[in-house]
Amino acid sequence: MEVAGVDAAAASAGNDGNEGNASSVGVLGWLGFVIINIAAWGIIGTASAINWVLGFVITCVYTGILIGMAFCLRRYGPKYFAFENLLWVLACWFLFILGMFIVVNVIGPAYDEARALAPEGIDRDPFNNNLEDLLPPGSSADMVEYAGDSSTYTDWKAIDTPTFAHFEGEVYFSGQAEGDVDRVLMRVGGAVAPTLVDAKNLIVHGGDLFFLARESGVAAGETEARQGLWRVRSGALGVAEYAGGPQALGVETALSESDLEVVDGELYFKAEFQCPGWTRSIFVLNAEGSVVDFLRTPTCPDALPDDGGSTVDPSLQKPTAQYWSAIFLACVPMIIMAALVLYFLGMPGTFTSLYAGPAFIIVLVYLLAADHNTNHEPFYKWFLTVYASLGYVAFSAYSIFKGDGIPVLADKMKDWVAVVVGLLFFVMIHVDTEVPATDDAGPWVAYALMIPVQMFFSFAIRHVLPLVFAAIFMFVCAWKIAREITRAIYGDSLGEEETIVLLAILALQGIGIIVAAIFYASNRSRIDALARSALSRCTKGSKEGRSAEITV
Repeated sequence: MEVAGVDAAAASAGNDGNEGNASSVGVLGWLGFVIINIAAWGIIGTASAINWVLGFVITCVYTGILIGMAFCLRRYGPKYFAFENLLWVLACWFLFILGMFIVVNVIGPAYDEARALAPEGIDRDPFNNNLEDLLPPGSSADMVEYAGDSSTYTDWKAIDTPTFAHFEGEVYFSGQAEGDVDRVLMRVGGAVAPTLVDAKNLIVHGGDLFFLARESGVAAGETEARQGLWRVRSGALGVAEYAGGPQALGVETALSESDLEVVDGELYFKAEFQCPGWTRSIFVLNAEGSVVDFLRTPTCPDALPDDGGSTVDPSLQKPTAQYWSAIFLACVPMIIMAALVLYFLGMPGTFTSLYAGPAFIIVLVYLLAADHNTNHEPFYKWFLTVYASLGYVAFSAYSIFKGDGIPVLADKMKDWVAVVVGLLFFVMIHVDTEVPATDDAGPWVAYALMIPVQMFFSFAIRHVLPLVFAAIFMFVCAWKIAREITRAIYGDSLGEEETIVLLAILALQGIGIIVAAIFYASNRSRIDALARSALSRCTKGSKEGRSAEITV
């Protein structure tokens, strides 16, 4: 049977006596290959940072070298098959990269979408967040120093201080009472109303006490939260009033405030918020006692009504042209090249492009149809889970249907299926169930059920990697069982005695797993034969049922 230029005999020869020669280059050969590709990636990345045209040209040249080397190695027969296969894998992906060069650097600017190509759910940066760049002309040296201070990102303890202040004969401080989760603003002479948490940067200014805090009972970041700048006026001991913050200025979600300082006689603080992209700004307490944005007017351009003008930042709009061009200039060419190489040259590694390409297209079509400024994380999560599951099921069904008569090319492809599909499935199960972080019983039960599922895939495609994933699932479940038994006996504490008991229970489970492994190893051929026989009978029964329906 011929496969368009690669007959079955040649393929069998590459899979039999010469299969070992496919790896005859040795460890040093593969090491050199890895070093060359790392260097190539570095050169392309650096060149692209200098000028995208330079990066594009170098990528074109490197892609041509990969294709040329792959054809040259083909003259030596199956001896360097592994190298040839990997060269074609890289060539297909670099064709995709070349298409994305055009999408981002040509299509984007042509349609005023230069900064917009980023899937929603990933924090975008629609504004210039370099606060120094946004300062008004003629700002003082002290203001420039304040705007350029990077302590917001480097020293969280420093930006919280001071956490106490002496004001009108009383001490106000941020403390944590027994049983409380949050730090609550307190005073030595009594309580503070309303109850405020996460109070920091207590400063006496203009005869009043100012600080940054959040009202208790409302989670940080919620739209209803009154968080930002608070003040206790002179003579109003223990009574705090809200001065303002980003949310009072049309911000969608306030994240955090910090660095409350007096600069040039005025009171300033920095804030981070979603607008909807992650944004920073500086706010000031004006002469009327209100908080206003010192750098941006308005704070969120997309909060303005659309009056037909360009009031919305271009990067907040859907990059329709880039989505369409990514499909036809990057995804489709990669898929076509991978399909041709697989069909005419029999390179199983091109499965990576054939599997990833349609996934990219589906995501891009979804983004074209969906609202751009919404959270698409649920779609990504469930789509990738279903896509990985379908890949596993499809190849498993094909392997069971073919049995021992599976074509040589498909047999070679199973290594790539196990790695690409198996790894994606493994990751998505952890993302969906949130194991081991969650304490809910339902996700843990679903996680444990994945152990026999992974074992089934291992039997079906005759590959060990799903069995390795099953072993990892089993280890995590064994630890959870040991921890829950220990918790039932001793409670949540985990001292020395509790740790010994936990490890002893874990060891007992390990012994049980070893016994099961020994039993399987001793009867592996029989167990595998029984499993495949049962699967084959199911498949055969299904086919016979369909045949009977057609006959009737």
